[in-house]
Amino acid sequence: MEKQIKFATKLKDNVFECDRIRSPFVFGVISPKIYLPCSMQEKEAEYVILHEKNHIRRLDHVTRLISFALRKVPPVSVKQGIPLLRKTPA
Repeated sequence: MEKQIKFATKLKDNVFECDRIRSPFVFGVISPKIYLPCSMQEKEAEYVILHEKNHIRRLDHVTRLISFALRKVPPVSVKQGIPLLRKTPA
């Protein structure tokens, strides 16, 4: 991903334009940036920027990072952990 956005051009604030991407997205956790493809029309870009800013405001980029991290953690099976329901000896 970083190779694709390495040569992005800054349009304004945290909005960048890149000719190596096909769809807009937000990248970064602490200082999120919006990346737009160069092929996007100006009017369409305005709406997309508003849409991506809403993702940033709702912290979707952080939620996505956490979900990817959790996918890497192997699940614990009932055999490895403590089963929730045990039969007590009679």
